[in-house]
Amino acid sequence: MKKLFLFILILGFCLPVISAEYDENSKLSPARQMQRSFEEQDRICKEIASNFRMDPRFSAYVRNLCNLYTVDRERTITNLFPTQKRQYDDDDNSRIQTAKYIIAKDTMQINYYRQLTDQYCKNRISKKDPQACDRLEDIFESYDANDFEVED
Repeated sequence: MKKLFLFILILGFCLPVISAEYDENSKLSPARQMQRSFEEQDRICKEIASNFRMDPRFSAYVRNLCNLYTVDRERTITNLFPTQKRQYDDDDNSRIQTAKYIIAKDTMQINYYRQLTDQYCKNRISKKDPQACDRLEDIFESYDANDFEVED
């Protein structure tokens, strides 16, 4: 009975700490914010490729950009920042710095997609789907970089 009471007591103290770390809306979880930022960037990239599907060359180019960015992002994390094990052991601040850098990188990539599509729309209006450029604002309007800020 004592062991059960101790187990419940320990569980009662540990659960709030665990749930605060993994709360998906929490600013306390830099890893979660990084993941949400990547998912949003990836969603926008794939929607752009889908939006221009009537121009297969440009659509394939954008899809390839999505894949290349994903690889570049992962390599940036592994090469510029400490490994996950060292991050947690040595310095909790490095997780926050990693998240800030990667979220800024994702935001810059989304801005690049906007610049690329604006340039495409200025120079090459598709005759098969002239409304493709009009639909771009719907794709970009949902993104707000302030949703992914990580607190120190």
